[in-house]
Amino acid sequence: MTLVRAALPPVLVLLLALVAALPFGMRSELRFVLPILPALVVLAWNARRRNAVPEWVAFLAGLMLDAVSQGPLGYWALLYLVAYVLAALLRGPADEGAVLRWARFVLATVLLGVATWSLLSFYSMQPADVRPLLTAVAAAALIYLPLAALIALVEPKPAYAASGHLVRGS
Repeated sequence: MTLVRAALPPVLVLLLALVAALPFGMRSELRFVLPILPALVVLAWNARRRNAVPEWVAFLAGLMLDAVSQGPLGYWALLYLVAYVLAALLRGPADEGAVLRWARFVLATVLLGVATWSLLSFYSMQPADVRPLLTAVAAAALIYLPLAALIALVEPKPAYAASGHLVRGS
């Protein structure tokens, strides 16, 4: 495994967590789009390669975002760990089609949106507004295409036999 293949996913998650903390002055409907980007990288990359982004990196990125954005400590850390678990639970076979892989990603993103809304409602002790989360989930469905293209450039598709087992030498 090359150094770029091993280091790119964790570094990308940490960089996106820092970018999400920057004050871009976005409308309130778009406030969850940037913080959910590291979770999307965790979902997409861990669905392609097991532990491409280790759980401790996901937790550290969330904790870093919480500390830099002065939000409740542990909020994004917990949600990035939920993304890690969803990627492990919804991982499909390596030879599935792109549409099915995208559908799994959208399902994981919707479940992550539900977890985000639940935790946000718990923190504020009242039902949270759903519109920013729906916008973030819709943006995530569109962000998957360039993200999948980036992953396909860095991660070679593993060679599988018809039985689904790895082929010797791959």
